[in-house]
Amino acid sequence: MQAFNLLDEPWITVCFPDGSRGGVGIREALLEAKKIRAIENTSPLVVVAIHRLLLAVLYRALSEEMPLSGEREDQILASGFPGNSLNGYFGKWSRRFYLFDDEFPFWQMPRLAGLFKDKDYFSWTVLAAEHNTKNTKVLFDHFDVNSGEPIPYAAAARWLAAAQ
Repeated sequence: MQAFNLLDEPWITVCFPDGSRGGVGIREALLEAKKIRAIENTSPLVVVAIHRLLLAVLYRALSEEMPLSGEREDQILASGFPGNSLNGYFGKWSRRFYLFDDEFPFWQMPRLAGLFKDKDYFSWTVLAAEHNTKNTKVLFDHFDVNSGEPIPYAAAARWLAAAQ
């Protein structure tokens, strides 16, 4: 198994308050949220998908506290997301955040092979709505969906999030 854990690998591109940019994982994005100005990507679909993913993780981590009282909401807004709840959730479910896990690859179906009779694999571009596929016309996007060009794991994780 190739290790690429979405909790800790820097796959989410962010802008910090000083204008610098960098990558963070889910853990840092939530635990250090007050130090992040914005999530950035050239695709608005990726930005929205990452926000949605972070919100879902936050809701699951705080599920025992839900619904939050107004006082608790104010406390979280002032001090940041609760590290104890988040770290407990991350500790319990960290294995489920591996992009290439043999049994539970993140947001993927490992037993999907064999369902498509004409191909064993597809280009990563099928995840990206911005790139052309077999059934769309090439107007502004001239990316060859059959090129098989590899992309970094972090980019694959972002497109996978957008495809959900």
